[in-house]
Amino acid sequence: MTKIALRHQMSAVLGGISPEQRKCRSLDACRRMAETPEFRNAHFIMLYLPMDTELAVDFLADLAWQQGKKVALPATDWPNRRIVPLLVDRLDAAPHPLIPGLREPGHGDPIEVARLDIVIAPGIAFDPAGNRLGRGKGFYDRFLGRPDLRAIRSAICFDEQILPNTMPVEPHDVAMQLIATDKAVLRPLENLSVSPPG
Repeated sequence: MTKIALRHQMSAVLGGISPEQRKCRSLDACRRMAETPEFRNAHFIMLYLPMDTELAVDFLADLAWQQGKKVALPATDWPNRRIVPLLVDRLDAAPHPLIPGLREPGHGDPIEVARLDIVIAPGIAFDPAGNRLGRGKGFYDRFLGRPDLRAIRSAICFDEQILPNTMPVEPHDVAMQLIATDKAVLRPLENLSVSPPG
């Protein structure tokens, strides 16, 4: 299946998750991510502002601040087609002027990419090898592939966003080292899956 077809299919799957389910399952996934040593040991964490059908990460942001961690959010530098991480102290956001549904941080100070310890990226789908399917604009592909990004490349999603088979991969695609869902924690590059008890 092509990436375009997969995007259409997975958009329908995500659209079928009710707001109530999304809230509850987002919390489950966030709790699993929060239990990982990668998150616990991180000082600088980059999250995202979810679009309507994406998994919410408010819990992780609040927990990070409670634990004295620093939180960054992605702002888009559209002319240069790149992501700029901004350190924030709250999750306020404004609609993106060019892309419907996308939200931008309402404030923040740029942080050097090399200082980030973990990047928790959104995605439409992921495969068993950790490959990520984004929305096709390439912003995260370029960001995750930066040579100065030393952070753990991770993602958080609903369980049905993990595909059973490998999806099409292009040279610029960057595999995730860690994926948390509402059902399990996956470390694809280590070829193992760990589900926390309970």
